[in-house]
Amino acid sequence: MTRLLVASHSNVHIRQQAWWRYVASLGHDVLVVTPGRWGDQVAQASRVEGLPGSYELRPLSHIGGADQYGFTFLGLGDLMGDFQPDWCYVQQEPESALADQVVRQLRGRAPSSCRFALFSWENRKWSERRETGFFQCPPGVRNLIQSCDLVVCGNGEAEEIMRDVGAPRTLVGLQVGVDTAHFTARPGVPRTVNVAYIGRETPEKGLPLLAQVWPTTERVPWTPWIRLPWEMSRCRVVVTFSLDRPQWREQAPNYVTCEAISTGAAVVTSNGGSIPFWLEHYAGSCPGAYIVQQGRQDHLKQAIAKLVNNEELRTQMASEGRAWVVEHLGYTAQAKRLLAALGS
Repeated sequence: MTRLLVASHSNVHIRQQAWWRYVASLGHDVLVVTPGRWGDQVAQASRVEGLPGSYELRPLSHIGGADQYGFTFLGLGDLMGDFQPDWCYVQQEPESALADQVVRQLRGRAPSSCRFALFSWENRKWSERRETGFFQCPPGVRNLIQSCDLVVCGNGEAEEIMRDVGAPRTLVGLQVGVDTAHFTARPGVPRTVNVAYIGRETPEKGLPLLAQVWPTTERVPWTPWIRLPWEMSRCRVVVTFSLDRPQWREQAPNYVTCEAISTGAAVVTSNGGSIPFWLEHYAGSCPGAYIVQQGRQDHLKQAIAKLVNNEELRTQMASEGRAWVVEHLGYTAQAKRLLAALGS
């Protein structure tokens, strides 16, 4: 059994909370620390009883506003002292104030045997440092990374960067696994939507291009995570056409992509950001998604048309794609990797 304290602003979201409840169900004591409010998300204190381990969600006040790099928790040191974790896992970038607070400032409040882990995507700021050489990495951030016992990296490029900076040990893994038990085709829900877009209506997600290429695309209203499987079960083809931007790039496989595949839809996605790493290189090509060149409207149109007009192909992609997501990105697979790295 591992006593694991996880701190992050993203723990305010139900996707993260469901993941850590699953980890607790494997026989571990998990204390999840979150802001009480972040953006339009609100978290309420909760405990789940009857698990092989224990799970508690503890909202704390924070200072620094809604800035994922600049915020820190109030009262976290006392909480660490009371909980006595084996691991403190900060799911924030190494340059964040929270990483500094936990790893440097509050290390003495945890047991002497406690180990520390960070999480890093390969984001824009790290990309700039990579291009100019890692001597540009601030010495304080470099020392913090080197003082950690583990850095979990959200993709292969992040791992390369963390190793170059001097992380003693790294692991490539998702921030949270894909809940394939939740994201499954719902019985009795007919697939009446030919082509769907699910997500934020922002340019970097490719919606303007998609609207031009396939005007009849249905923009599925953004739905709470708990209800998304029913919406995805209505869809035959889901398009997630992410585009790299100077201020943004896809850092994960795109959770909507994986959740839609797991729910039985065929997906057309782009080669933006880290999507190719996760859906082509991490565990071999995912059979549930077509990956096309970002920005290429002709390629996007061809891929959509091929799927819309071929039910047999969609069915095959849905079946094989779900099996692939379950095997490589689902809860069981990702939890096994993380817990092995934590020595559990």
